[in-house]
Amino acid sequence: MNLPLSLDGLASSRDPLLLLRQGTQTAHEAVESIPAMRRLFAADYSIDEYRRLLLALWPFLHALEADLLSAGQHDRIRASVSRAGALHRDLLALGEPQASLPPPKLAHAVPIACESERAGVLYVLEGSALGGQLIRRALLQRFGAEAGNWCQYFDCHSGNAGRRWRAYGQALREHPTIDTGMLVAAAQLTFQRFGERLGKLPATGPLPLRVAKPAPPASACPFARARQLFGRVDSLGERLRQWWRT
Repeated sequence: MNLPLSLDGLASSRDPLLLLRQGTQTAHEAVESIPAMRRLFAADYSIDEYRRLLLALWPFLHALEADLLSAGQHDRIRASVSRAGALHRDLLALGEPQASLPPPKLAHAVPIACESERAGVLYVLEGSALGGQLIRRALLQRFGAEAGNWCQYFDCHSGNAGRRWRAYGQALREHPTIDTGMLVAAAQLTFQRFGERLGKLPATGPLPLRVAKPAPPASACPFARARQLFGRVDSLGERLRQWWRT
């Protein structure tokens, strides 16, 4: 997957969130289309599939957060929770033997050298935490209350993902020195690297049907596309709704 890491062709705007939405649309849609992601909403989704998904993400997130923390301790925009830590706790709750060992070593997950790039990475992490609320709901509906013991990764903000997302957006808009080119490029590359990890997972069952709908307006949140891409026709009884709110 090769992405243009630039702002070429984007609408002129001073709003960094708008630039991020526009600049990451292609990369974001590519991740949404990966079978392993679509299977999360399938009526026959299995715990083994879920475990494999977490194992695929664990070394990537561990390396990514290590890079963020090593140089971003004094950033104005910082991660508020450890996604890798929550994922690790989920693996332990699932009884995964590999969870008792350190994650496989992975060189720099995403090359990040400045606060603008770190803020671009956080755009993806914070947004996915908000979208994770829908995935958590799907897992609870599929597996019952026990799923609450091993889906902390998708509920890392304990129900406060929306408030955390709004705080991220406000901090980004108020930041005096954000380089939007570096910001968008880092977010694009983060989506790409997520896709590379998840794209290696096979689909072990049928995919939820897609439903074509008109494109959302430019002002819509980036995860509104998910509503168009994933038609929920299984026993969950609802379609995937908007993930990110501005």
